[in-house]
Amino acid sequence: MDFMKKKIYFDELAILVSVVFFIWLGVLVFFAELGWLSKLAIFAVTIVAVAISILWVILGPKRIFLTKKDFLIVVIILLICVFVGIFHHSFPFGRDPAGYVSAALKIFETNSLSFSGILTRPFHGFTNLGNDVFTSQFLPAYNVYLTSFYAFGGLSLMFWANVPILFLTLCLVFLIAKRLSSYAGGIVAVLLLSFFYSFLWFARQINSENLFMLSMICSIAFLVYGIRRRSLGYLILGFFPSTFSILIRGEGIPYIIFYAIAFIAVLVYLRKQLLFKNAAWVLFVFPLMNFVIFQIYITLYGGGYVFGQGGNIIGSISGFTKTQFFWLEILGLFSVIFIFSGIRFIIKKCTSFKISFWKLYLGLFFWVLLVFEILFWIWSKSGLVISWDFYRSQYVFEIFHLYLLTVFFVIIFLAVYKKVYQRLTYLVIFVALPSAVFIVDPFIALDNPWFMRRFFAVFIPVVFMLTAIGLVNFKLNKKAFIAVAMVLLAINIGISFPILTFSENKGVEMQLKNLGDKFTDKDIVLMTPGWQWQQWAYYLYFYGHKNFIPSSEGFENKEEFLELLSQYDNVYVLSDRNYSYHPMFSDKELEFVESVDLKYPAIVKTIWGLAGKLEEAEGNLNIAYIHRQQIGTPPRETSMEELKLHIFKVRVIRKR
Repeated sequence: MDFMKKKIYFDELAILVSVVFFIWLGVLVFFAELGWLSKLAIFAVTIVAVAISILWVILGPKRIFLTKKDFLIVVIILLICVFVGIFHHSFPFGRDPAGYVSAALKIFETNSLSFSGILTRPFHGFTNLGNDVFTSQFLPAYNVYLTSFYAFGGLSLMFWANVPILFLTLCLVFLIAKRLSSYAGGIVAVLLLSFFYSFLWFARQINSENLFMLSMICSIAFLVYGIRRRSLGYLILGFFPSTFSILIRGEGIPYIIFYAIAFIAVLVYLRKQLLFKNAAWVLFVFPLMNFVIFQIYITLYGGGYVFGQGGNIIGSISGFTKTQFFWLEILGLFSVIFIFSGIRFIIKKCTSFKISFWKLYLGLFFWVLLVFEILFWIWSKSGLVISWDFYRSQYVFEIFHLYLLTVFFVIIFLAVYKKVYQRLTYLVIFVALPSAVFIVDPFIALDNPWFMRRFFAVFIPVVFMLTAIGLVNFKLNKKAFIAVAMVLLAINIGISFPILTFSENKGVEMQLKNLGDKFTDKDIVLMTPGWQWQQWAYYLYFYGHKNFIPSSEGFENKEEFLELLSQYDNVYVLSDRNYSYHPMFSDKELEFVESVDLKYPAIVKTIWGLAGKLEEAEGNLNIAYIHRQQIGTPPRETSMEELKLHIFKVRVIRKR
């Protein structure tokens, strides 16, 4: 009977639901790789996953049991996720998000990860496999996930795709923080993360980091829960979401390595306490399944972009280690350690004075860092030019400071200084350590809020979990704890307030649809070559199914290009200029048709164009200039973008 079953509590339920989620998505990715991902297949796999889950609940050995507190946190998290979904961003304007959406649309059309189409050549985010057969340059899991939502509810539902991911992620964040502190710590961690600027921004945007965040947080949750329960099975299952990350983003590989090291350390340290069951080792079939799916993907579709990005990151870090500044840092670090080790030896041998050398070294670190920042600030006012290799990590911390993360770093530092963290907390930090590589080199465009994308998935959630855990373990009285937690929450809400209900590009879809409806599938539209407003071609081509070409990339052979144009009944030019509308045609060859207006809300980016300035200056820039560019970060201003475009018809297509 049901009342005789063992209870399964919220913690374990959240973890097991995540396992079902990754199995479901893994099957869909496998089907997509083989060209089997039809709408019927998506429905069938989803129905089977849901049916098995329901049968397990009804017929399984355990029954779901939620306490009132558990029910409260579920409601809080659900409301947060619905809030994020309601104010989701509209169709993305270029960059990676446009690539994800476009790839998902093509997967839905072809049932496969590849598709053919010569007009795809100019679009960024795709790899030409040969003979104008393309695949997304991004790993397949997130694209396939978006496809499943498109299959169930079209583009409108696709924009809600992050909501289930965020729900599971926040539940697991609560679980981890609660297990390492208390129920209150879990709630604080969830609220601090949920109202942080970058979380609100990227959770509403189509970005693979949302799914990557779930895989990493789920892996950490398995580690924490497995150690608490002394369960080898849970520890092994932690490899499942960890290895799934290599189907989402290339940087998943170092996380797998760090989890494996942590796993081995736990096996050695808790070998006499773990519940060793031979059957548990069978669970390794789940992570092995991910490697098989990944190998199939690499074999069929290649992985040049992913491995190229990884190589660039490694090369960039390697290059940093060869700079003079790096070796000065190493020399300075060892000098300081040597001096303080000498002081420690003298104090220990020659006096009876008792001192915590842990606190001595941490105090040294704090004061050295503080002195460096003060000197750097004074130096920056002098207007001296600085090398990017010297400055880039400092730049990252300056951006963190502008997002007021310094407050949370101080709390974490105090928690470490006072030794309030458990050993397990440090193991969590170790597993998340690969996220710190982007502090050395973020390897991303420097404008905000885009820049923080690198830290959104793992680094930021771990920071807020550590903050909440530290607050609880400080053993403050109830009033003091609530007061501090409210102040920290107010900080995050304060900097996020301008974007709390902001949806970027809202309303642009209907305007783009109206623009696309002016043309038939027998027309081809050439945009004035560029990569600004031209990125709206992603919507017009991949979703609107109209033949728009944003630039001349991939069509350097003019004879081939003119031959292509001759296959269409009409050739149009779309331009924002008042003359020299397209380099292929003189203005006299174009007949004006009409003008159209696009109007949509957008965030006013800060530090826009800094990467270009660095390239022009060969990696050297005036620090005062960079600091002026940082004003207004994180972006709080929004604008109504207005774009007037002119449509021209090409009178005659002739070969030249």
